[in-house]
Amino acid sequence: MSSAGGGGDKPKIQTIGERVASLGRRVSNIRMGQARFHNGFRRMDRLVIDAGHGFVHWKDPKNIFKVAKTRELTVHDWRGKGEQWVGDFADICFNHYCLPFDGPWHGEVLRPIDNIPPDLKARVRENARGYLRADAAVGRPYTF
Repeated sequence: MSSAGGGGDKPKIQTIGERVASLGRRVSNIRMGQARFHNGFRRMDRLVIDAGHGFVHWKDPKNIFKVAKTRELTVHDWRGKGEQWVGDFADICFNHYCLPFDGPWHGEVLRPIDNIPPDLKARVRENARGYLRADAAVGRPYTF
């Protein structure tokens, strides 16, 4: 995640918890765009953090919300008491591994997207040594 509000001289926010806390108590919902990538089940031989190509999508936003302040919720919409904050893609987003095939998706051209910080990728790779994987059932080692 980048600096608060998507730019400026504010300090860099490192975690989702820090980002939520930085918005203040009046914000009851955070609305996020998504980066769409190939379905994770299509490539069981690699980690989803290595998906690589996708596109930025704002049509179907996702929400992080305060349950007590929520009046109505659907998959892509929130209504409730308090403010709704809409972040820009560089500030906060949802990685969605949902595309069923390679190539353009409804006119969207897939491009390289690498929005996961290197230190987080390194921790996931280290932890992945203990993950149960589909390739383990056929005796193939998982390599990075």
